[in-house]
Amino acid sequence: MAFSVGATQEHRLNVADMINALHKLSEADRDLIMLARVDGKSPVQIAEHLKVPLGTMHARLSRATARLRDLYNAEPRPDVVCGRFRHRRAA
Repeated sequence: MAFSVGATQEHRLNVADMINALHKLSEADRDLIMLARVDGKSPVQIAEHLKVPLGTMHARLSRATARLRDLYNAEPRPDVVCGRFRHRRAA
């Protein structure tokens, strides 16, 4: 499946925005997101690793995910030039 140059540029900008947002999280929130979303650990594995009850882990992950979403959505969205057209990135 081939992607257009514009789609590739858009993807790179989205990844850069997500990395910037991740770096703005607290270390605890970032570690939790990384364990769950990047490392693919199960909720039970994360709770055991953190030595907290499962419900506590779910609450922390929910709050960390909400903070990440807020930070990601707060990133400025520059115009993206695709060929001859200029597209405004959705906020």
